[in-house]
Amino acid sequence: MSSEVIVHKSKYNKRLEVRWEKGKKLLDTPNTNYSYGTLVDVLKFGLNKIPLKQAKNALILGFGAGSIVEPLRYQYGIKGEIVGVEIDPVVIEIAETEFGISPQDDLQIIQDDVWDFVQRPQSKFDLIIIDIFIDLKVPDKFYRQEFWQRVKRLCNDNAFVLFNAGIDLSETFVEKFADTIPEEFVYQIAYNVLKTNTLISLQKVF
Repeated sequence: MSSEVIVHKSKYNKRLEVRWEKGKKLLDTPNTNYSYGTLVDVLKFGLNKIPLKQAKNALILGFGAGSIVEPLRYQYGIKGEIVGVEIDPVVIEIAETEFGISPQDDLQIIQDDVWDFVQRPQSKFDLIIIDIFIDLKVPDKFYRQEFWQRVKRLCNDNAFVLFNAGIDLSETFVEKFADTIPEEFVYQIAYNVLKTNTLISLQKVF
């Protein structure tokens, strides 16, 4: 398989690299996997712990190049609409040209800042995945209580939320954030997923 690296520049991610590794095409930044590599394994670790049999639709906040779409369809049985929100138009273009992920009848891809998206009235969802990174860091605004109040309004009753909360976070930081989670959610925290990530699984129970 070709070892060629295709480099894309973007306003948001600076440098994006499409490369092959062990027979798989990946999208990376200089410091981490962005789509189609270990990121998928991190999200699947969390999804495997969520009972998704009743979930009919899904919202992906931080769509990236769409690497979680196929698992949602074929491993986790999401048959209804999937909506992805991604701020970076370069990443959306890479998703289509390099990975064949483009809007379909049951897949909507919206180029928008997730912060702005959640401020506006939207449909409600059974599953929300929040995976918003600029390189190695989740922007601070996505830990704010205001953001999570908006996420709550996007949830159907008993909906699940999977939050890829960050890389190499301290337990003190995570616990401080968890104190701001709206009381309508119950949650579980998984530290050191694939040795680096913190995942928070939530369910809206009232």
